[in-house]
Amino acid sequence: MLRMTAYADQIAAGDTGAWQAAVSRAAAWISPHRPDVDLTRQLPLAQGLLKATALLVYGLAAGSGIDPRAVSAPQVLGWITERQLPTPPLEPPRSREDQEWIEAFRHWRRDLDAMVARQLSDLAALLRTAGHQIPAPGFHSLTRTSPDPVAATWLALADTDSRTP
Repeated sequence: MLRMTAYADQIAAGDTGAWQAAVSRAAAWISPHRPDVDLTRQLPLAQGLLKATALLVYGLAAGSGIDPRAVSAPQVLGWITERQLPTPPLEPPRSREDQEWIEAFRHWRRDLDAMVARQLSDLAALLRTAGHQIPAPGFHSLTRTSPDPVAATWLALADTDSRTP
C-alpha cells in the first residue's frame, strides 16, 4: 500500500508548477475517502480517479487562466455532469431472447461509447490548450510514453492494451 499523497508525488513526476498543484488538489479531494493506493489491484480505481481528476483540474485551470489550487469542486463536477455517462437499461431481461432489452442494451452501449469518446476528446482539447502534445487515445498495448508528466498521465488513462473494453 502507498499513501495517496505519496502516489500523487509520483504522478507529479518532479514538477513544481501547475501540474504539481493540480495533482495535489486532486489528492486533497480524494485522500480523505481513499487514503491508500493499492498498486497490486487489477482494477486500479484510486489511481485512475487521481489521474483523471488531476488532468481535469489542470485542464480547467489552464483553460480559465487560473491557478489549479483555485479550481473548485463545483467546476469539476459541472464539467463531469455535462458529460455524464448514460445509465444502462434498468430492467433485467425477461429471457435470453428478450429482443426489446437486447436492443435497449445495444443502444445504451452505443451511447456509452459516444460519451466516453466525447469525454476523452474534450479532456484532450483542454490539455492541448494548455500547451501539451496530447495524442489521440488508442489501442497501443500501453507502449507509448512521454517525458511530459501531463502527457504521460494522459497516455496511462487513454491508451488500452486491447480492443476489448
